Formats: sequence, C-alpha cells, structure tokens
Amino acid sequence: MHLKFKLIFVFILFFNWVNSQEYVIEITLVDAVIVEECHFGDEWNAYFSFGGKYLYQKSGDKFVLKPNQSFPIHSIIYEGNETYNDYEKTTSMIRHEKLHVGIFEFEEYLYIEDKNTGRYHCNNATFKFSYIISVSNY
Repeated sequence: MHLKFKLIFVFILFFNWVNSQEYVIEITLVDAVIVEECHFGDEWNAYFSFGGKYLYQKSGDKFVLKPNQSFPIHSIIYEGNETYNDYEKTTSMIRHEKLHVGIFEFEEYLYIEDKNTGRYHCNNATFKFSYIISVSNY
C-alpha cells in the first residue's frame, strides 16, 4: 500500500511538471493556395499573425506560451491595386494543453468574396493556409 501512494505521488508530480512547462513557439506559413475560385484574380498576398501588430509572410518571431494560455493564428488574404481592396481573415485559437514538444502541421481555410462592383462583382475564392508549428521547451 505504501508503494502505491508513492507511485501516485510521483505521477501527480510528473503530471504537474508536464502541464506547467512553458513552450517556445515558432510558426511558419508553408503555403497559401487557392483551392476553389471564380475569377478572383492573382494580385493577392497571404499573411498571418499570432495576436500582435505584426504581419508575417513566411516565419514569425518566436514567442513563449505559458500553461493555461492560448494564442490566435490569424490567416489573412489581401488583394490590393483595386478600387476597393479585398481583405479577409479567419482566426483559430491554439491552446497550450493541446501542444507538446514537436513539430505540427496545421491547416486553415479562408473564404473571401470580391467587394468590387461591375464586371468582377461577387467573385470569390477559398484559400488553404498550411502551417508548421514548432514547439520546444523553454
């Protein structure tokens, strides 16, 4: 019986240690491609953000994620050089408890509709964003 309590105690300590780990997170946008479209155009750019002011096209700055925290990944499409610039974003939340040390693939889909009037009115596209999320111990 005494050994059983020791094992439970060790398990609780280990569980608390694993769940109290701070992680260093690095996000890389591997690709953003149109998976479905209807005359959307080709003057668009893909960006992402993870909660700050900065937009990234490839790799973002590393940041520390503490236990019980989460962070958003904002997938953004911007099509400029038009009378009305098209802009759309979608957001997914990534929680600390869903992560562990390693490399993860993450995909996000974004639908955007052209805001211009006239000939290109209501044209649209669906984009697939492919990410790599690297998680390491702090």
